[in-house]
Amino acid sequence: MINTESVRWAAARLLARFFALSAVLVSGCLNHDDTTRALLVDGSSPSHVTPFAASTNGSDTLERVTFLPPPDTNVSVDVTRIAKNDLLKIDVFQVDELDRTIRVDANGAISMPLIGIVDAAGQTIPELEETLETRYAQDYLQNPQITVFVEESFAQRVTVDGEFVRSGIYPITHQSTLLDAIAQARGLSPVGDEEKIFLYRRFSDGVRVVQISLQDVRAGREPNPRVFAGDTIVAFKSGRRVAFQNLKEALGLATTASRFGQPL
Repeated sequence: MINTESVRWAAARLLARFFALSAVLVSGCLNHDDTTRALLVDGSSPSHVTPFAASTNGSDTLERVTFLPPPDTNVSVDVTRIAKNDLLKIDVFQVDELDRTIRVDANGAISMPLIGIVDAAGQTIPELEETLETRYAQDYLQNPQITVFVEESFAQRVTVDGEFVRSGIYPITHQSTLLDAIAQARGLSPVGDEEKIFLYRRFSDGVRVVQISLQDVRAGREPNPRVFAGDTIVAFKSGRRVAFQNLKEALGLATTASRFGQPL
């Protein structure tokens, strides 16, 4: 038989704990906001802020900007060197049987129909196209026209850190965008803040960072920015979502206590 008095005491103790937790949570949110401002304004680096540590090496200056230009070390896709493990899409004009989507192996080579092994790693895209055209023109095709696309570049990667479902380092192509990178990380965690997405990019004079609203990007109010190799995308926690998550857990405990009449 359920003890009504025990249920009342359990509920009272639960509420007391929840309000105490809320006070800590609010304090933590304020401290988090202060930390974020410090990171973005003066470049300070508290040791407990791992996303910032992942984005700078301690000697860089950090500047908050409203627009993030392409990196000054960026090179066009035409002079990007193919690397081992890159995924290539090879299109032979009007000869569909020779088209391939193929990964560069550990030796830096690819295997193509008729011509066999071709060394690919270390070549630029135009160089590989010329190599393939020359090999096919020797015995098989008259005036072949071959186009090579880099579908996935092992050397071109971005870091996705913080409140994502699967934070990590992900490959990108020369067309990858912020939403593409976030999709690879399976989106935000349940407590991730859509208004606090920071994109860090390294330049010769330091690191610059821009704050991006995922809601605005998804709604088309802001552009979906392109990401470049070496970029870091960081998502912070939402104080509101953390509070809501804690409230759901607290209500779940209250329901359990009321059902079984057990003190917490």
